[in-house]
Amino acid sequence: MSSQLQSLLFCRQDRLGDVMLSLPLAAAVKKKDPSIRIGFLVNQGIGDLVATCREVDDVWEAAPGSKLDKTKLREWDTVVALWPNRALAWQLFTARIPRRVGTGRRAYSVFFNEKIPLHRHASGKHETTLNFELLDGILRTDHAARPTFTVPGVALQEISERLTQLGVLPSYRLAVLHPGSGGSSRDWPIENFEAVAEILHKRSDTFVVITGSREERKLAAQIAKLNPKKIVPFAGDTTLLQLQALLSLSSLCIANSTGPLHLANALGVPTIGVFPPLADCGPERWGVLDHPERSLLPEFPDTDCPFCKEFSCPKGQCMGLISPERILEIAEPLLGNEPIWSTKFQTRCAGQ
Repeated sequence: MSSQLQSLLFCRQDRLGDVMLSLPLAAAVKKKDPSIRIGFLVNQGIGDLVATCREVDDVWEAAPGSKLDKTKLREWDTVVALWPNRALAWQLFTARIPRRVGTGRRAYSVFFNEKIPLHRHASGKHETTLNFELLDGILRTDHAARPTFTVPGVALQEISERLTQLGVLPSYRLAVLHPGSGGSSRDWPIENFEAVAEILHKRSDTFVVITGSREERKLAAQIAKLNPKKIVPFAGDTTLLQLQALLSLSSLCIANSTGPLHLANALGVPTIGVFPPLADCGPERWGVLDHPERSLLPEFPDTDCPFCKEFSCPKGQCMGLISPERILEIAEPLLGNEPIWSTKFQTRCAGQ
């Protein structure tokens, strides 16, 4: 089969975390046959980051539902719609791409000529596993393959200079906390992030950085007030490539279920995620890939609290049941075994 497959375009025009959990497919295909050309069609603003994946040859940015250049589409002999919609399916069909792979249970599935009977909702499977099931229909690969990245030297230098200006000693380890989720999940209470930051910044070898979007600047600033000399807010103040560089220099990342969680984990950074007990947001599907023990759920005090099916909870804020102590019990040994940030910087620069 791989000898017949010359070029393969994966389409995933949604959020950062979803794309990060799709990149293992590129690694698996390249491991199977390095001669296959791999492309990714992604949402606007994500392309530069995806281009740092060594297993991806071409990246194309376009907003979901937008009109795509048919000439560019026809460069590919096979397309896998990892996040399909009617507009995309129709354009793949009218571009006459020879092999169009997608799910087989929607009205627009008629536009795919290779249909995979995939059930994402309440499947009990991780998102990366579900992505591989789409690929398996045309090419069997190693599901354990993982992507590798070349972090841009410019972004590394920019973050290094910023950390130095802030007084971050070369001997420090960086711990990144990401207290928001952009509405993609239910968040761990801010006071719990504060409690973790309070403990981490008191370590003699640790500096804490708070990341997030522009809308989450107040959250980051609130945590940084605990000790502005050893906790700094970066929320809304980095490009995506600078965030990648920052994470690549870090020794620990603690985050809600969101894109930076999966980006940090893909970069090989010890990562701990906090998740709500919701069918579509829980760790079974969105947990820390390859590390289920680092994906934490609330521990209910009695048997009367079933896993939620809605965002409202009649018994209160269950996310608060994930204690800072649980996080720190996992975090301490991970943090202590990681290199200092200056060593990581030198290693990353040497890999350019």
